[in-house]
Amino acid sequence: MDLSHATSEKLIFVNQAFTTKEEIFEFVAQKFAEEAVVASAADYKQALYDRENEGLTGFENGLAIPHGKSSTVKKATFAVIRLAKPLASAEYLSLAPNNRVDTLFVLAIPESEAGSTHLDILAELATRLGDADYFKKVKSASNSAEILKLLATTEEKIAPVQAGNKGLILGITACAAGIAHTYMAAESISKKAVELGYTAKVEKQGANGIEDRLSATDVNKAIGVIFAHDVALQELERFAKLPKVDVPVSEPIKNADKVIHDLLEKAKNYQPADENAVSTDEPEQKQSFLKTLSTSVMTGISYMIPLLVAAGLMMGLRLWFGLTFCICQ
Repeated sequence: MDLSHATSEKLIFVNQAFTTKEEIFEFVAQKFAEEAVVASAADYKQALYDRENEGLTGFENGLAIPHGKSSTVKKATFAVIRLAKPLASAEYLSLAPNNRVDTLFVLAIPESEAGSTHLDILAELATRLGDADYFKKVKSASNSAEILKLLATTEEKIAPVQAGNKGLILGITACAAGIAHTYMAAESISKKAVELGYTAKVEKQGANGIEDRLSATDVNKAIGVIFAHDVALQELERFAKLPKVDVPVSEPIKNADKVIHDLLEKAKNYQPADENAVSTDEPEQKQSFLKTLSTSVMTGISYMIPLLVAAGLMMGLRLWFGLTFCICQ
């Protein structure tokens, strides 16, 4: 995928002398306003800080992916900031405690743009940045033009890893903005599962809706499921019979090995509360609708019964009075 469509050379800055997070956020917000990416630089900057208050956006190897999701964003876009010197680790806190941020991909995400091409690109970007070799190329590029060319290289693919045969591990990831942590957590679970000899399938519930939906077949074959999220997940009734690990979305990014081993421990001698539980692909919304319809019909019938009884009684009285009148004549 060509990632350059969601940025431009005017939004890629190398060898910058910023020394604080505040300077970087102010600079990017103003550049986004100049390029008509956002309607209000102040509103977008506030969205960045709101996201920072929800959890860390620094990762490892100098990488940070701050992102603001707001109605002020006109189109999904990202900027690249590469610093001349890394920030102090205390200046930009990260999931890896000793990470010193020197390369930032700053995302601007519209409040509602599910299914758009640009959101697909941001999702692809987050996935690629989870690959150390790809990120190393970005950090070694000498200027903005080289970084843009690297982003535009559609044949740049993360080499697929071979799945193991120890069993199937499932995951669902979801974060507040639905992009960076959602996709990086999914990538971390998949990679670590394969390293340990397992196959992994991970459903992303992000800004693009539900992607790579897990099927009933997947659930019935799986060892267990990892819920990695900071927001409510959808359609969890599918996993009633599986052992589960429920963690913040940042946990697999920090330590996927521990998360998966915790699941494997839970899976040992696991017995579901309902041993007859069977996964279904029928969405929760459809089940709720049918249940509501059934309840409504039964409620309607219950209200109709007194009316039917009253009507029958009235017809009986009418016939009785009619018969009495005829006899009297």
